[in-house]
Amino acid sequence: MSTPKFRKVASITRPVLKLDDGATHYILIEEPFRVEKLSEEQRRKSKFPESEEIVLCNVTDLETGEAMQLVVRTVFRSELEQAYPNGGYVGTSFEVKMSDAGAGKRYKLFSIAEVELIADEKPIAEETKPKK
Repeated sequence: MSTPKFRKVASITRPVLKLDDGATHYILIEEPFRVEKLSEEQRRKSKFPESEEIVLCNVTDLETGEAMQLVVRTVFRSELEQAYPNGGYVGTSFEVKMSDAGAGKRYKLFSIAEVELIADEKPIAEETKPKK
């Protein structure tokens, strides 16, 4: 009997892509930014417990092909919404590098560049969205 082969069709849950200071990430933004309410427990565990909402979006890590979820920081969101109005960033690939803004600052700085995938290169994991 042969071993069955499988192909992932859709990710129901996604790991969180953590943007580390100084690290460069290559991502494809799959959907518009969405705002979700935080539960009391999530707020207690948060660095900023006064926050009632979190901004998220689904992305693909272009280096690994992994479907991930990105916690969208305010400066990152502002930069993309200004450069790509009306959700124009959806379906676009970016190089993203986050850096510290300096002592005493609660925000981060971002270097963001639109990139394109070279024609003969593809992300490792290609998948389709769940059918609704």
